[in-house]
Amino acid sequence: NLLSAELSRVNLTNDLLQHAGTLDALGSVAYHLDLSRNGLTELRSSQQRMFSAYLKSLNLSANRIEWIEEGALGNIGYQLQTLDLSHNRLRAVFDACALFRKENVYFARVYLAGNGQLESVHLLVESQRNLRELSAAENRLSAVPPLSPDIILSLVDVDLSANRIRAIEPG
Repeated sequence: NLLSAELSRVNLTNDLLQHAGTLDALGSVAYHLDLSRNGLTELRSSQQRMFSAYLKSLNLSANRIEWIEEGALGNIGYQLQTLDLSHNRLRAVFDACALFRKENVYFARVYLAGNGQLESVHLLVESQRNLRELSAAENRLSAVPPLSPDIILSLVDVDLSANRIRAIEPG
């Protein structure tokens, strides 16, 4: 049975998916879900059940995602460590996305590079006390957000290259 409780990794890279809603059964049991290089343009709250509460990594890179509706990632639990939203068309997803305000959800790695229009990572950095890697290169960031001592101690790798950074805000 394909949907057994032991299903660990689901890779649907390059499958030309345009709507993720048809994946409810697969994503709801996976620990690692790779939906990169498809044609996804948005994530709606009605799709939240496709993301397992046990996900450890979610790769949505190289799609055409322009926005993530609040609640779309609402099923994701505290075990999610890696979120890859790089090379999409995001602008300000974090202002509307409840995921980054959710208690006990602390990522180790977040990849947002190559979105081109993303102007701020402030809410993300502010809410993620266990963040070890942040990649937000090739966007429109104009300032480095203030970093708390907890965040400074946890960060190991930060890539903010190819942005428009003119200021580093004091912490």
